[in-house]
Amino acid sequence: MDETKDISDADFWKIAGDQYIKQEQFEKAIECYREAVNIDPDYKAAWNNLGFSYAKLGRLDEAKKCKEMIKTLQDKADRLNLKVETPTSKIQDQQPSAKQITPGVSKKPESESFLRKIPGFRSRTGWKMVLAVFGYGIIILFIIGMIASINSPSPSAEPEPSLSIDEIKNHAQSVSYDDLFRYNERYMGDIVYYRGEIVQSQNSWGDTYVLRVATKKSDYFNSYIGDIIWVDYTGTRLLESDIIDVWGRVQGLKSYEAILGNEVTIPQIKALHVEYVGKAEL
Repeated sequence: MDETKDISDADFWKIAGDQYIKQEQFEKAIECYREAVNIDPDYKAAWNNLGFSYAKLGRLDEAKKCKEMIKTLQDKADRLNLKVETPTSKIQDQQPSAKQITPGVSKKPESESFLRKIPGFRSRTGWKMVLAVFGYGIIILFIIGMIASINSPSPSAEPEPSLSIDEIKNHAQSVSYDDLFRYNERYMGDIVYYRGEIVQSQNSWGDTYVLRVATKKSDYFNSYIGDIIWVDYTGTRLLESDIIDVWGRVQGLKSYEAILGNEVTIPQIKALHVEYVGKAEL
C-alpha cells in the first residue's frame, strides 16, 4: 500500500478495494471498502462494491444489508432533489399604465397596430401583404433549418470529457451483470466498471464503434463468454477477442435484431475510458 497517500481519504480505500476486486481478492477488498464507508458513510459506490464483494464470497445477508444501505442513500438523494425552492417575490409596478385610454378617443386593435409596424404589412394592398407573408415564411424556414443543423450530432464531433481518468475510476461501481440487467433503472447515469472480451466490433463512422462485450469469465480458459453488454465507444480501433477494461456510464437497455431474426435486449453503457488488457486465449 502506498504510504504517501492520505489514508484518511475515502477515495484511497475505495481505489484500493477496486484493485483487489480485479485480482479477485474479495476479503481484502471488503476490508478496504469498510474503511471507505467508515470515513464517508454516504459513499454510494463504496457501499455498492462492498455488497458486490460480499456476494462473491457467498455472504448474502451482508450483501443484502449493503443493498438496503444503497437504497436508503438513494431515497435520501431523491428527497433532496424534490425540495422546491421558495420563489422570490416580485415587486409589482404600482405606477399608472402609460397606455391609459383618453375618454372619447377610440383605440385601434393591438393586433392591427402590431402588424402595421412590420415592413410589408404597412400597406393595406392585398398583393403586397401576400408577398410579405411568403417572404417571412421563407426566412422562418431558413432559420429553423439552421438551428436544426447546429443541433444535429456531427459524426466527427467528440464531446469533451467532464471527468479525468482518475475521477472516472474513482466513481466507478462494480455491479454484477444480473443486477445491472434486473435493476437497470437504479443505475441509470452511474459509472460502472467491467472487464470482458469483445465478441463483436462494428464501426459506425470515423473512430466511433459499437462493441458487444462478454463479461462472464470462462472457468477453463483466458476468455469470456456470456453476460453481454452493449458498449458505445469512441477511440482507437479494438478487435474481436480483445480483452478490455471498460469504465462507462449506464444508458439503459438496448434491443437489437440478432442474426436469426429474434430480438435481443442487453444492458447498454457509453464508454468513458477503455484500456486494452490482452488477447483472449482458448
